[in-house]
Amino acid sequence: MQKTLIVTVAIWFTIHTTVTLNTVAQEAPDWHLQHLPEGAKARIGKGGITGNIALSDDGNLLAVACSTGIWIYDAHTDEALHLLAEHNDKVLSVMFSSDGSLLASGSKDKTVCLWDVQSATLIRTMTGHEGDIEGIAFSPDAKILASGCTDNTIRLWDVQTGTHLRTLTEHTGDVTNVAFSPDGETLVSSSDDQTIRLWDVLTWETNQKYIGHTSQVLDVTFSPDGKKLASAGWDKTVRIWDVQTGVELHQFRGFKGYAICVAFSPNGQLLASCNQDRKIRMWHVPTGTHLRDFPEHNSWAYSVVFSPDGNTLLSASRDGTVRLSDVQTAEQLRLIRGHPRIVYSLAFSPDGKMFAIGKHDHYIQFFKTETFELIREIKAHKSEVINVVFSTDGQTLASGSRDSTVCLWDIPSNATQPTMVGETYWVHSVALSPNGKIVMSSGHDGNIRLWKVPTGEKLKPISVNRDAVHSVVFSPDGSMFASGCEDNTVRTWDTQTRNSILTLEGHTAAVKGVAYSPDGNMIASASVDKTVRLWNSKSGETIRVLDGHIYELRSVAFSPDGKTLACGANWEGTIWLWNVDTGEDITTLGGHRNTIHSVTFSPDGQTLASCSADGTVLLWDLNLVN
Repeated sequence: MQKTLIVTVAIWFTIHTTVTLNTVAQEAPDWHLQHLPEGAKARIGKGGITGNIALSDDGNLLAVACSTGIWIYDAHTDEALHLLAEHNDKVLSVMFSSDGSLLASGSKDKTVCLWDVQSATLIRTMTGHEGDIEGIAFSPDAKILASGCTDNTIRLWDVQTGTHLRTLTEHTGDVTNVAFSPDGETLVSSSDDQTIRLWDVLTWETNQKYIGHTSQVLDVTFSPDGKKLASAGWDKTVRIWDVQTGVELHQFRGFKGYAICVAFSPNGQLLASCNQDRKIRMWHVPTGTHLRDFPEHNSWAYSVVFSPDGNTLLSASRDGTVRLSDVQTAEQLRLIRGHPRIVYSLAFSPDGKMFAIGKHDHYIQFFKTETFELIREIKAHKSEVINVVFSTDGQTLASGSRDSTVCLWDIPSNATQPTMVGETYWVHSVALSPNGKIVMSSGHDGNIRLWKVPTGEKLKPISVNRDAVHSVVFSPDGSMFASGCEDNTVRTWDTQTRNSILTLEGHTAAVKGVAYSPDGNMIASASVDKTVRLWNSKSGETIRVLDGHIYELRSVAFSPDGKTLACGANWEGTIWLWNVDTGEDITTLGGHRNTIHSVTFSPDGQTLASCSADGTVLLWDLNLVN
């Protein structure tokens, strides 16, 4: 049933907090400038967390597997020390050697990398797998490295030489993790084939197979004494096994989502588990008793690990944070931020001196364009910030979120205006009219809603169809606006009367992005059908179809002079630049490692910004690109 829209005033804003810079762990300025793809001049964001975390045995270093590479932190101060960025795709698994001198990593790029920790340099890259490397493990003496892969195999490598020693092929599904026993005599592996296998290190024969999980086994690990195994499964269970007999000792149920990861405490008495239901739970191993739950992340956790002294539990989450909690009290001790899973939107101020980004972690951040310095950040919404846009005078920022709200932010005062508009379903797109008098949003429920600024007075909503309206944008003179819809159409509307003017048909799949040319004569639309169409905004005739894209498109933007069109793709993270007049492909920009959610030109046309589901923004120097 459709909910009644509510306009809530200033009281609501007390839930929002502006975080000053002295409370935010700052990235070193040069992180923005390191390991950039060709044509890029800066990267904003460290990249989303895409795999596990690992602590060195002395507890001094923390490694975090991310979309951009491996971030190494000082585990005591949370200071970012290094970014290891030689992989060509997201990193899924990391592990330190027992003496802390080496780090191994496995990636979606099908490679295993070995790193020297002290110098933060790549020693070698090992190839041969034909899928994602989801598990990595050093033998206790650091002479052998094992890697588990979605090609259903485990490969064994000589650490000293990088030589491929052997491939274990008995699993019939993805190998999700591997681990050596503390004495180094046994290797254990978990798999999507619902089994756990133990391998004799001398013969590399599988001498035991544990069957009990009724779906994929996502993680497995030895207890510190090597006598027990713990496993986590898609069947929403965590299990503890006796290694010698293969008997299941305990089974923990009652989770609302699948179990993702397990970790024993250093003394083997405690087991931590994380689940899709966002809960991190602590169990007493000898009795199987549930001891406590830890405060939930805003999304599920990928990985948990105990500190060497057993007093702290670290958890890495899809919400872009690494949390350090007291094991006994479950209280949060510290929080490492800066790894949002997705950056959805970027908007340049009209004078080009700053830009704002909307992120998956509920924050809006403001940066100086020239120096990339973080000016301030606001915890703006209760859910992902999907869209941000400046008013033409630069005094106001509008934001829309999946928490079903649209907010207006007063820029000069660093405060919120006393207007918030409730939405029935989550917001897909937000636009401010050129005169700043109307804010508009499109939603998942197929409606376009408009409000007067600054009063928040609701205008009559437009019911487009029953499907989502993915994008809305005003024409440069504000007399019209256009919408891109799930029903494969682009529609134009009269701003004053809100009557439909044209329905533009030609796409064969949903239209995710729309944009007006600077002179208002053309509309560009980006579609899931892998094409961009240019339309005459007055007649609705198709001017040109830009095709040849490999993946679905979801964002499009004209340069300020109207001569160049940029569009971003799903999945592969590629940006295309097109000549508007000729329809020729100018170039492609590669550097992101996931979907491009939005592309935006700076007001002077010298910079292109792209926001991605890899958790970063890339700023491209168009002088270098061209």
